[in-house]
Amino acid sequence: MRVPVSAGPFLLREALARVSQGCAPDFRAFGLLIQHCADHGLKLQGLQLHARLILLSVIPDNYLASKLLSFYSRAGRLRDARKAGYDEECLKLYSEMGRDLDGVMPNGVTVASVLHSCSQLKDLAFGMSVHQLAVENDVEMDLVVWNSIVGFYAKCGSLDYARRLFEGMPKRDGVSYSAMINGYMSYGVVDQAMELFHKMVNPVLSAWNAMIAGLSQNNRHPDVLAMLHEMQNSGFRLIPPLFPALFLPFHSIQPCWVLNNWAQEVFDGSGAGSVIVWTAIISAHAAHGNADAALALFAKMLDACVQPDSVTITAVLAACAHAGAVNEAQEIFDAMIPKYGTSPGLEHYACMVGVLSRAGHLQEAVEFINRIPLEPNAKVWGALLNGAAVFGDVDLGEFAFSRLFEMEPENTGNYIVMANLYSKSGRWEEAKMVRDKMRGVGLSKIPGCSWIEMNDGLQVFVARDTSNSRSEELYMMMEGLVGLMRGEGYVSEDEMVLELSIEPAL
Repeated sequence: MRVPVSAGPFLLREALARVSQGCAPDFRAFGLLIQHCADHGLKLQGLQLHARLILLSVIPDNYLASKLLSFYSRAGRLRDARKAGYDEECLKLYSEMGRDLDGVMPNGVTVASVLHSCSQLKDLAFGMSVHQLAVENDVEMDLVVWNSIVGFYAKCGSLDYARRLFEGMPKRDGVSYSAMINGYMSYGVVDQAMELFHKMVNPVLSAWNAMIAGLSQNNRHPDVLAMLHEMQNSGFRLIPPLFPALFLPFHSIQPCWVLNNWAQEVFDGSGAGSVIVWTAIISAHAAHGNADAALALFAKMLDACVQPDSVTITAVLAACAHAGAVNEAQEIFDAMIPKYGTSPGLEHYACMVGVLSRAGHLQEAVEFINRIPLEPNAKVWGALLNGAAVFGDVDLGEFAFSRLFEMEPENTGNYIVMANLYSKSGRWEEAKMVRDKMRGVGLSKIPGCSWIEMNDGLQVFVARDTSNSRSEELYMMMEGLVGLMRGEGYVSEDEMVLELSIEPAL
């Protein structure tokens, strides 16, 4: 049943008047009126009805919530449509739409909204069914719907299929490219992300942001600085969303006191009102190991009524791992959906494995991995391997390393951690076998390097490299400094290891 157009305004006034007089609301009537507002574009009246339901402390059932979802979707207010319930509720409401008494069918806006929730929940099967239904029912596939479909598959890890859909799009914009770049970066496929980015003729700001944030997340800090220079040369200026990505490489090349002064200056100057800026300063402290400062800032952020997002939670959980704050991390993780309204992703699960592993709770970490509803990725197994290495658990290390070898056989870091774990346990033959295996597949340890920004650009100094025009002068100065340090009684870690590993003559 639908409300006649002529009767809509009258019934709307009647319903609100009855409620204002203290009468119990007729939820069926409210649902019909909300549907009427959706059908005839009465946005203000629809908002009034929803506001009244909130004031009456009404928790929408499937019928009412489906009407709200339809209203907000058709009004183009996707964010509010998603707030008609959490992501799980959104999928339930979508399922109810097909069985609704009025036969409400999804349109392109509904499809985009539901696929967003599928992306948040990493529910590939449900999203595929939404995509299929949209195709079968000839839902209008405008650019927004195309982008939501490509973004959904990319976020769920179906990168090859997402790329095929991306290439088949009749038209692409910056959002299309950003969706693919974010998907690649989330799963560590950095080179393909860079290749796609450089295909853009005039990259938009969201694409620059995706690249810089993704490079930072994948520890490609020299590339972050190079990308920043390229971005500035293209006429873009530094904006708050880029602060988290820029704090980390800056932290990598500057002393602690420089980081604190510079980061705090930016933070104080920002007004501290944005979740992006709060996240940036928390991430900077977490990355530098200042766990107490990161957790204190998170508490201040909550006191300031700023809602954390998924990136904030990742940074705080990383800080908990540094501090060994297992209980605090578990509390924050458990509050993600009910309190902060964000679903855990693989990065959050990986952080929790890191929290448990670094605290020595290795068995709990394994049990936690077994309960992850998603397929664990390399970050999850890497966190377990590092925990096993810290506490000398060879069996668990071998188990994690075997998973990592399947997923990323070219990551030299995994070989080095496993070889060191064997060496630490006195299993020299196994350590040699791992190193030989690494060399056998054409890998070698990435040499350490330092860099400094000069007037003529970024200067990179690689260990044992002589390509710099002033390398001879530099090495002479370094030898002088090392001589002074030895005179003060300093012995480098490498020299100490060498001394301890020399077998005494028989």
